[in-house]
Amino acid sequence: MNLYQQEHSVFEEHFVVERKKNFSFPLHLHRSYEFLYILDGQMEVRIDDEVKIMKKNDCAFIFPHQIHSLQSEKSEHILFIFSPEHIKHFSKYIENKKASSNFFSVEDETLLNVLLTLDKQDNIYKIKGALYLICGIYKEKCVFLDNNEKKLFSHGRLLRDIISYAEENYKSDCSLMELSTRLSYDYAYISKYFRRKTGINFNTFVNQLRINEACFMLSETSNSILDIASECGYESLRSFSRNFLKFKGCSPTNYRKQLNELE
Repeated sequence: MNLYQQEHSVFEEHFVVERKKNFSFPLHLHRSYEFLYILDGQMEVRIDDEVKIMKKNDCAFIFPHQIHSLQSEKSEHILFIFSPEHIKHFSKYIENKKASSNFFSVEDETLLNVLLTLDKQDNIYKIKGALYLICGIYKEKCVFLDNNEKKLFSHGRLLRDIISYAEENYKSDCSLMELSTRLSYDYAYISKYFRRKTGINFNTFVNQLRINEACFMLSETSNSILDIASECGYESLRSFSRNFLKFKGCSPTNYRKQLNELE
């Protein structure tokens, strides 16, 4: 999880293109932009306080440092993740503006062809041309209003602090009680605040982070199930297996087996 956030937060001229099916990712934030296009099926997308069920031809334009999550059991999508340095003119334009929504729909064969053919190995001019095409379409679909009082899509510092704490500590002891003491907030208040803002409790969020990391390790390493459970913050294999089944609908062993069968 930290790898995901850091990867999309550190590097200038950063660009990633992904085409995936049935993809989910818990709440997170980073300094990059994201553009999401649904090719088929549907996906529940949360951006700050707005939640939308996205369907075919729906798009989402996510700004740097916006808190967002993706949840889908049956969908196919294209996702671009790119640093602000790629679209400096657009970033400057929206510096003191607020967009009416992150979501829009478009049926444009030219755009779809660009999305389907663009590759991160393409030359920088082709990449930036495609990204500015996306920005241009989004600007036409969305209303931007002057917003001099606060930065675009600024979000409560408390929620960012809670999410950052969880992402930094989910592999070890991760206690909302400890965080509430550190931030000088009442535990009951901070617990209710997080649930109100996200729709889930803090422990569920921490387990989402742990299981998401476990899925990555099951896919990309040959580590044993026991080692993965320990590295993801679980003190017992039983607790790990129970939570894995809850979030993924199968055991860690079967999950890895299914991945191997796809190769």
